Amino acid sequence: MRQSRRVKHSNITLSLSQELIAELHHFVKKRGISKFVEEAVTEKLQLKKSSIEEQYIEAAKDEERNKVFAEWEALSGDGLDEQNDW
Repeated sequence: MRQSRRVKHSNITLSLSQELIAELHHFVKKRGISKFVEEAVTEKLQLKKSSIEEQYIEAAKDEERNKVFAEWEALSGDGLDEQNDW
């Protein structure tokens, strides 16, 4: 028998414009607002994460940027990060 995993929820307070609330009530039943907002936020976060991932991929392709990072990386062994006892 498979156990269902219960997700813990927390209550928060949101401030929304009256117009947005009216539109929300027009399309979503009162008892379904939390689920609707959770799904909307989840979707928006996924878009943000995808965008950030795409930006990292593009940045990794930037040869000039990678050259500068390699030069800085070469300096990490220059002893500046070591403590001297003199």
